[in-house]
Amino acid sequence: MSLFKSLKFNFFLAFLIRVLFTFYGFYHDDQASKIKLKKQIPKYTDIDYQVFTDAASYVYKNESPYLRDTYRYTPLLSYLMLPNIFLLESFGKFLFVLFDLLCGFLILKINELNLANEDKNLYSILFWFYNPITIAIASRGNAESLMSFLVLNFVYFLKRKNFILSGLFYGLAIHFKIYPVTYALALILYVSQFNQLIKKKKILSIVKSILFNINLVKFGLSALALLILLTCFFYLKYGYIFLYETYLYHLVRKDVRHNFSPYFYMLYLTDTTELGFISYLSFLPQMMLILSASFYLHEHIELCLFFITFTFVTFNKVCTSQYFVWYLSLIPLIGPFLSIKFYEVIAYFSIWMLGQSIWLYCAYEIEFNGNNAFLFVWLAGLLFALINCLIGRKIFLKSYSKSSNRKN
Repeated sequence: MSLFKSLKFNFFLAFLIRVLFTFYGFYHDDQASKIKLKKQIPKYTDIDYQVFTDAASYVYKNESPYLRDTYRYTPLLSYLMLPNIFLLESFGKFLFVLFDLLCGFLILKINELNLANEDKNLYSILFWFYNPITIAIASRGNAESLMSFLVLNFVYFLKRKNFILSGLFYGLAIHFKIYPVTYALALILYVSQFNQLIKKKKILSIVKSILFNINLVKFGLSALALLILLTCFFYLKYGYIFLYETYLYHLVRKDVRHNFSPYFYMLYLTDTTELGFISYLSFLPQMMLILSASFYLHEHIELCLFFITFTFVTFNKVCTSQYFVWYLSLIPLIGPFLSIKFYEVIAYFSIWMLGQSIWLYCAYEIEFNGNNAFLFVWLAGLLFALINCLIGRKIFLKSYSKSSNRKN
């Protein structure tokens, strides 16, 4: 066996790369703080990592993590960051790197359950291990690898037909980030085997079969029980601010500075006008696409979850780089079943990275040079959304014929 086909070797190399990037981050940040230039040097460490650490410091003093301004996450995350305070400030970064690597292990196990070709399974894992986006996100101290870990766990146990554990991980994933709630309809249809039920033709019979499906009851009650338990516990402990910062804020959030969203410029221009309500119209394309994916692709749950996440992120009214990890973690689950050439993967990934680079250059002009480049940021965001649509179409066409009996 070739060394590069050894899973242990690639796991070790992926670990080493992430650790090296993490240590480079220490050096970069130290130098950035020492060098005095007219232009500010961006730090390698994600700004959210300092927010996590500050929130953990409040928890360590038996105070609310929400005393830290802009902390808009579950208190559980600040609890995980407690060793940053009493052990090592960089503990959280290494923890996120660990979760990132464990995602690769889960991808392997899920693909084995799906009877994926051994070589294609390996290539899918390598896509995750050596993806520059996931490497950077984890080593900079962003918590998205934890979210990917939770989502992949609920998919793994779902494929194992352990509906209780799958439901628990699903509930925990929603508790950490609200976006997995968009999977609910697809999961209901998948677990209840809706494609078989629809043959009954009678609507009442179909509804009864769904409601009293024992597997769906196990999955749903497990997810709801954990979600309600955690929500009630933290509400009693921290009050309304927990509900607002963890969940409600993300429903009304508008980022009018700059982000990848195709709606960014519209929200930027209407933020202080009476037309601010139109931000809610951005939910319509999302919901239509999510409903379509749920109904037509739920039988092949990995493909369905990918398209739900992909469309949710692409057409969200706020879209930042770390959101890409949400769907990048699902691509390796569908990779072994795509009839796509290696050079096509390289070509499309390069185009995707180019789209990001153009946007990042425009954003840099705003954030670090103080130039009014908002229009160019929006245009770059539209270009990136178009690239995403083209890639999504390619994946759909390369997978649909082999993943469904339906005709296009």
